[in-house]
Formats: sequence, C-alpha cells, structure tokens
Amino acid sequence: MKSESSNRSWLRDFHGGYLLEGYTLTLVRGLSPQEFLDRIDADPTGEVTGFEAFVTRDLEFQDSQTDWGDFMFVGATRVRGKDTDWVLALEINGGIEIRANGMQNATRRTRGVSHFCSPHAMTLFS
Repeated sequence: MKSESSNRSWLRDFHGGYLLEGYTLTLVRGLSPQEFLDRIDADPTGEVTGFEAFVTRDLEFQDSQTDWGDFMFVGATRVRGKDTDWVLALEINGGIEIRANGMQNATRRTRGVSHFCSPHAMTLFS
C-alpha cells in the first residue's frame, strides 16, 4: 500500500506544487468550453494559452478579490473523445461540484465527472 504522500507526489512536483492548494478537475461530455462556462454562470475574462498563463491569470483573479472565494476562476478546454468531444475544466482552490447546482447545471442532459481535492487532502468525487 502506498503512503498518502506518495499518492500525491505528482501534485508536489507539478509546477512547484501549485495544485496542492486544492483543485477541481471536471469532464463533461458533449459540451463546448463556452457551453460549459455558460451553464455554470461564469463571466468571461478572455482566453489564455498554457498552464503557466492560466496560473498567472488565476493569481491575478484571486488577488483582485476583497474576500477570497467571492468568485472563482475556472479554465475550460475541449478534449477530443472517441465518439464525442468533452470539456475539461480546472478550478484551482474551488469546487464547482460542491456549489449549489454547479455540476447539476453543467451536466444537464449529458454526463460528467468531477474530482475535488482540498489543501487538506479531503476529496470528493461527483
């Protein structure tokens, strides 16, 4: 059996451990990134390319808030599937699936899966 630290070692190594702060990773079948963002009532803030740019934009977004967590930053991109496309969404320090109706709205008339991990290693799978 692996220890808890070895199960999460890739998080420590990935971009200096940035995802150790917590994240939600979501896949939803058959939606475009814009359809997904519309379903979770996201306000557009422009496009970024690459994880480094995403992290920079997330940090700027969080720093602009008076109270942390008033709003969360989420990125979404298309992932090609065998039979259909999916949208892959990443939210750092957030929880789309635990917010009122977040995953329910995102997966209306389709399928989705979401994994949330807190900085304290609490995990939820929707």
